[in-house]
Order: sequence, then C-alpha cells, then structure tokens
Amino acid sequence: GLENVERMEGQENCITFWEQKLVGYTVSNQVSVNIRDLERAGTIIDRVTDAAGDLVRVNGIRFTIEDAESLQDEARSRAVAEMQRKAEQMADLSGVGLGRLVNLQEETFYYEPEPVFARSAGFAAESAADTSISAGELEVTVSVAGTYLIVEPAADE
Repeated sequence: GLENVERMEGQENCITFWEQKLVGYTVSNQVSVNIRDLERAGTIIDRVTDAAGDLVRVNGIRFTIEDAESLQDEARSRAVAEMQRKAEQMADLSGVGLGRLVNLQEETFYYEPEPVFARSAGFAAESAADTSISAGELEVTVSVAGTYLIVEPAADE
C-alpha cells in the first residue's frame, strides 16, 4: 500500500492509504446455436470444443420443434372430438340428453426429451470418435375440458 506520514507538534501520526490492485479478471460469453441436422450435432460440439479447448463449456442441449403450431392445432382438434364423444357416451349411459357446450378450457403441454451423451463434450479431444447424442421423441399434448348443459329426456321417451 501507499503510506503517508505526517508530523504534528512533535507527535508522529501515521496515516495509511490502501491501494486497490487488479490481479485478474474473468470474461464470460454465452452463445446459443440452432442445429437442424441432428446427425451433425455431435461433430459440431466436438469441433467447437477442439477450437476453444478448456475455455468452452457446453451448458446444455435442448431439442425443440421449430414450428409446433400445426401439431398443436391437430392435437386440439382430436382433443375436442374425443371430449365430445365421451360427453355423448356419458349422457347416453346416464339417460339424459347432451345440451350445448357452455364452457371450454385448454391446456397445452410441450415435453422435451433429455439428450443423452455418449461422452462428455469436455473430453472431446481425448477420443477420435464424435460425441454421440441420442434424442428422444418430442411430444405436444393438448388437454381440453368442457361443460355441457344436460337436457332432460322428453316425457314420451
């Protein structure tokens, strides 16, 4: 540190000023990459790891559906048809008629598989074989719930 000594009226006063020194720093950068060819994913991860060495860390791999809207539309159509079929069956079994739909709710779920690595990307330089990634299935689920009015059967039935 820096020291500054002052003398005042025969007394010695010592005042110490502290100095800050930079001894190092850390820089972090995060990049997201979309790979549309699953067959090349392991090779791409290996090449990035080889190029950056120990400086690269693969935080995770996520499988997604690029345009899930048409799949959600199809799942929704099937879910509503199945809800209607079940409601009609329950009405028949209970001896009442099925009235109009008065409430309809939807929940959409999107399940992503967890990728499985044959080896860690951090050890890519240690083996000549590309990192192998085993994907699962992507699943879009639509759940619907509806409320129908019940119609009493006619008296002559």
